[in-house]
Amino acid sequence: MNLQETVNALERVRTENYPEGITVAITLGEHSFCLLDSNCPIAIQLRKIVEETGVTLPQLLEGLDFPTAPKLISSDLPEIDGAVTIAIAGERIELDLSNVIKSQIRDSIWQKIQGVNDQAFRVKALGDNLYTVYLREINKVRTNHALPQLSFPISELIKYNFFITAREKTYIFVSPIRYHPEYIVNNGIRYELSPKDKKELERDIYIQISIASGKFISILLLDNKGDKFHHYHGGGHDCWGTNKIPDFWDGTLKSLHNLKMSLMFSLTTINYNSLMVRIPKGLTDVGELLYRSTKLGREGEIQEPVPDLNDEPSPTRRTHWGGR
Repeated sequence: MNLQETVNALERVRTENYPEGITVAITLGEHSFCLLDSNCPIAIQLRKIVEETGVTLPQLLEGLDFPTAPKLISSDLPEIDGAVTIAIAGERIELDLSNVIKSQIRDSIWQKIQGVNDQAFRVKALGDNLYTVYLREINKVRTNHALPQLSFPISELIKYNFFITAREKTYIFVSPIRYHPEYIVNNGIRYELSPKDKKELERDIYIQISIASGKFISILLLDNKGDKFHHYHGGGHDCWGTNKIPDFWDGTLKSLHNLKMSLMFSLTTINYNSLMVRIPKGLTDVGELLYRSTKLGREGEIQEPVPDLNDEPSPTRRTHWGGR
């Protein structure tokens, strides 16, 4: 989003504190096309103004999407007739010579008058049609507009290991992760999977996070071909247990990384009592996993560790008791 788009969006934002929009007293000049997240001094000043108003990224995007159209200018033309004013001895007399012009003086002049009236009608009809097409095109642009380009430091892309693409109005973030179940819970009793089962279940997959208008739309697990990854708590969609997905994205890769790690920690535990798939494609029957597992104790009786969301999950690390 450039600076001119940001100023326009602020003028269209309607919030409780700014019901009439926000007018920014700032001169952009040659900085109009500088990006809002750039090091441009005007961009820095404008970001500070946005922060002080309390306007959120979704509200700013809605203001950017808001279609505007100029007020339709009336194209009604005054009717052309044969009324004339004659001055006689200093006195002005108004006469309607329409009939005289039509029947006695110059029939061709009358026809010209009618032609002008017809032309005025056609001009008005053309103007109405153009205005209708104009509004239709505005709506089309709003529906099919290109998403603002995201820009992150290369160091963050490498650190948090995200690929970014877009589809229509949705940003799509994809990141490689490691699927590695370690525990299974049945009727409140926790069991540790056998070392052999842990090794056979472990595999590299991907997490896909979809965001539109600043809101989380869906979070899915994918295999290495980009198809849906089916596991014990994921068929057509994935169940994340007690994990709460935020309503809005704060715009940082760090928050997406922390969410990704939290969700993957929850998958280290298989909840035997709330399965979506008992025998996922390529995975072991959950009944066999339970049969070969080692009983640890009842849920809640073991001190729960607090995972560091900045670290990658370890296959040998006990994590997130009681989740999925």
